[in-house]
Amino acid sequence: MRSETKVADTQNFADLAWANSSEASNDFRSDIFTRPTLSMLEAIIHTTLGDCTADEDQTTVSFQNDIADLVGHEAALLVMSGTMGNQVALRTALTVPPHAVLADHRGHIATLEGGGATSICNAMIQGIVPSNGHHLTLDDVKKQSILRETVFDCPTRIISLENTLCGTIMPFEDIRAISIWARAQNPPIHMHLDGARLWEAAAAGACNLREIGECFDSIQMCLTKGLGAPLGSVVTGSSAFIKRAKWSRHLLGGGVRSSGLITAPARVAIHDVFLGGKLRWAHDKARRATELWQSLGGEVRLPTETNMVWLDLPASGVDQDDFYAAGREQNLKISNSLMTAPRKQINFLRGWPAPALLPTALLSAACQRVLTDQNEYTQLQEYGSCHGMSRLREGLADWLGAHYGVDPDSQRICITGGASQNMVTILQCFSDVNYTKAVWVVAPCYHLACGMFEDSGFAGRLHAIPEDDEGLNLQVLEQRLSAFEKGDKREMEQKVLRAVFFSARAFYSQLPFY
Repeated sequence: MRSETKVADTQNFADLAWANSSEASNDFRSDIFTRPTLSMLEAIIHTTLGDCTADEDQTTVSFQNDIADLVGHEAALLVMSGTMGNQVALRTALTVPPHAVLADHRGHIATLEGGGATSICNAMIQGIVPSNGHHLTLDDVKKQSILRETVFDCPTRIISLENTLCGTIMPFEDIRAISIWARAQNPPIHMHLDGARLWEAAAAGACNLREIGECFDSIQMCLTKGLGAPLGSVVTGSSAFIKRAKWSRHLLGGGVRSSGLITAPARVAIHDVFLGGKLRWAHDKARRATELWQSLGGEVRLPTETNMVWLDLPASGVDQDDFYAAGREQNLKISNSLMTAPRKQINFLRGWPAPALLPTALLSAACQRVLTDQNEYTQLQEYGSCHGMSRLREGLADWLGAHYGVDPDSQRICITGGASQNMVTILQCFSDVNYTKAVWVVAPCYHLACGMFEDSGFAGRLHAIPEDDEGLNLQVLEQRLSAFEKGDKREMEQKVLRAVFFSARAFYSQLPFY
C-alpha cells in the first residue's frame, strides 16, 4: 500500500512544541531541562541519514571532527548522553583491574551515574572532599592518590575532574598543575574531564578550550545541558583512544543509525547558544538574581560563577516548602530537592568524643603536669610488656572501685593502645574460631568492630544485644544465652571462651567489665 507524506514548511510550525519556549523559560530546576528550537528542527529536516557505527553519516563525521578541533584533540565520538560519555571514556582508559578513579566527591561520575564506574568499569571511586571547599587542588590529589601497587592496594589509574561543578569554575592553573603531576607518574595517570558544562566555563572566559584539551587525555562534553540540543554528548581524545572507545560505545548500545538527526541540531545549538553569546547572557541573569537575593538578606551556598544560583534557604530564614509554594503560584518550576544546605558529612573512619562532653580544664591541667616530666610521660606511653604506668593504674583502680563498690585492684588493669587492640588481644588469647560459636555485641556498636570480628573468622556469628535505661539489657541477654546454649554441652577448654562480649564506651563509668 502506497502512502503519501507531506512535509510542512518550518515557517508554519508555530503551533508545535519546538516553537514554544515558554515552558523552558520558567523552568529553574536545572540546565538539563532545555527545549530545542525551530532552527534545530529545520536542521534535522535537511540532515543526512547515514549510519554512525560505520562512519557513513557525513553530518556526524564533520561534527565530530569540528568538536575534536575545538579542543585540540585528534578525534571525537558521538554518544547518547553525558553518563554514557563518561562511562565510555572510563571503560576505554581502564584495562586490567584493580583500578581506582579519583574524583571530587560531588562529581557526577561519583554520585549521579548509577554506580557505572563500579558495575561497568570494575573501578573503585575515590571521592575526595576539596580542602578549600571549592575545587580539588594538586595537594588534595597528591594526598589521596594511591600510587603503591602492592596486593593490598587499588592504584589510582584515572583522575577525573569536572568543570564546571555545581556551577563553579575550576581554575585553569590548578587543572594544569594536576595534569603535569599525573602524567609524570609511572605509569602515567589518565586525565579525564567531565566537561558536561565546559561550555559554561569557556563562555565565562575562564579557560581556552584548546588549552584545556592539552591537559586531558579524554573529555566528555554534553550537547543538551545549557545548549538545548535534543540529545547527545561527545567524547574526545587521541585517534587510538577513540578507536577503542567505539567498542565501549557499542557495548553500551550507543551505536545508532541516522545519527545526523542528533548531530545536525547539536551543531545549531553550539552556533546559536555557545558562539552566539547566550550562555554569557544567562550568567549575567544569574549574577543579577544573586545580587537581588542578597540585597534582601538572603545567603547563597556557593558563589555564582556561571549559570547556577544556590540559595541557602535555612541560613536565610526561609522555609523551603513556603518558597516552593510561592514558586508554583508564579508558575515557576523550582527543584525543592536542591534548596536545602548540604548536611555535614559523617566520616565513620573517625571517632572521638565531642569536646563539649569532656572535662577540658581537668584534662589540660593533667596533661601539663604529666607531659612536662619525661620520666612520667615515658612510662605513660609504654604499651609493650609493661602493664602501664603504675600511678595511672592505681588511680583508675581507686576510682572504679569507689564507683562500683568493690575493692580496688590495680593488678587487674592494663594500659593498652586502645579498644581495637584490646578486642584483638582478647580474640587471639581467649577464642578459637573452631570452638567459639558466638560473639555477642552490644547494639549499637562501633561499625568497624564488625569487620574486625569477621576478619578473625567470626562472620555470621555476631549477635546483637540491645540496651535499656541502665545499660545492657540483661533480661534479653539471659534469654538469648539460654536459647543459644541448648544443644551445646561441650565443656569449656582452657583459655578458650565459648562466647565473647564486646562493648565500646566513651566513659569509664559505662565500662561493662572490671
